[in-house]
Amino acid sequence: MRRAGVYTRRSGIVVAASAIVGVGLRLSLPTRSGPGPTRRTYYLDPAGSDEADGLSPGSAWRSLDRVRRVVLAPGDSVLLRGGARFTGMLQLDQADAGDAAKPVTIGSFGSGKAIIAPQATSAVYVHNTAGVEIRDLEVIGDAGTFADCGGVVCYNDLSDGRVLEHIVVAGVEASGFKNGIEIGAAKTGFRAVTVSNSLAHDNMEAGVAVYGPGLQPGSPRYAHENVTISSVQAYRNAGDATNTERNTGNGIVLGSVRTGLIEKSEAYENGRLCAAPQGPAGIWTYDSSAVVIERNVAHDNHTGGPADGDGFDLDQNTSDCVLQNNLAYNNDGAGLMLYAEKAGTYNRNNIVRDNVSTGSGRGSAWYGGITVAGNVTSALISGNSVTVSAAGPGSPPPPAVRLAGTLRGVTLSNNRLASQGGPIISTQDGANASIIVKPDNQMSIS
Repeated sequence: MRRAGVYTRRSGIVVAASAIVGVGLRLSLPTRSGPGPTRRTYYLDPAGSDEADGLSPGSAWRSLDRVRRVVLAPGDSVLLRGGARFTGMLQLDQADAGDAAKPVTIGSFGSGKAIIAPQATSAVYVHNTAGVEIRDLEVIGDAGTFADCGGVVCYNDLSDGRVLEHIVVAGVEASGFKNGIEIGAAKTGFRAVTVSNSLAHDNMEAGVAVYGPGLQPGSPRYAHENVTISSVQAYRNAGDATNTERNTGNGIVLGSVRTGLIEKSEAYENGRLCAAPQGPAGIWTYDSSAVVIERNVAHDNHTGGPADGDGFDLDQNTSDCVLQNNLAYNNDGAGLMLYAEKAGTYNRNNIVRDNVSTGSGRGSAWYGGITVAGNVTSALISGNSVTVSAAGPGSPPPPAVRLAGTLRGVTLSNNRLASQGGPIISTQDGANASIIVKPDNQMSIS
């Protein structure tokens, strides 16, 4: 993002697979027996025994590690006793699941949600397979997981380029990890992904993070397809004060996605420890195409560094995306942002419409309620309602709209823009050379 007239690079989240689950965890798996002829349900209970058959609550297994000694065939279920606490990691790999029509289900039985509290590993790790649904669990990290591991992780590093289909994460609460819920890829990733009705809070880098390899401008290739984030709360994901290179402390972020939806979600109080020159945002996407972000709320998001703390953002290498019917308030940076790094990235054919932004620029008056900066082409900004005011006594008010950088074909139409003592539209770096401000915009200064 940009602050004080200096562009700073904002890159996507990149997480090494070894950092997610710990070095060596995927290198030596126990020998497994073959799958049964019918769908089975395996039960786990801390009062159970790993010598039992696991096929009923009365003959439940005791440990998560016992699950790794069987192949989970399509349609099988693994259910943990609700309210009970389990240590260790529940892991599925390429031998497990694999059928989108007959998913393997990981969940709870009895009363309440089961708790998985690993020590320096992920809680649930799905590696190189899909056709998996993870439901109604609470995962709680420790000091080791907070720096290095995701809570619920689905990761594809297959070398043959296959896209794996059907991942569901629903009714999960994830806290105390590097990222609460992760969907990641080294090359190609996952199709038909849903994260819903979940809480992701008090993690270090992000509540929910979807990521893949960096997008090369001019030849876009996206790791994931058809990703939906719905009814998720991402909060108090504070960031990493020791990371001075890239953004941390995000709420919900989609990277390397073709066709996505973030809806009915809330991101707040994220980012206060981010110390990098590129900052965090409550809800945003980068390196993606055809993502719709609608009917969400992003408020009181922060940055501890010189940039961002935005509410919503369509960032670098995003195209044909829509940001609509959202509410942003009391964020350190912009309420609504369009941005791309000036050299080598793009932001094109995006729409920002019918959103409400109030109280933006709490951390820096450079950011407007709507901020369009960097290398942005063919953007429509329409029907938004923006109100800005000074963050405190003696502070200059931010502009309602900030325009900066190399902008081409940016149109402002039918917006309601109000400022308490500051500029309505502020341009710099020749940004007004290709801006269309239609007369139907309503502007007022009080």
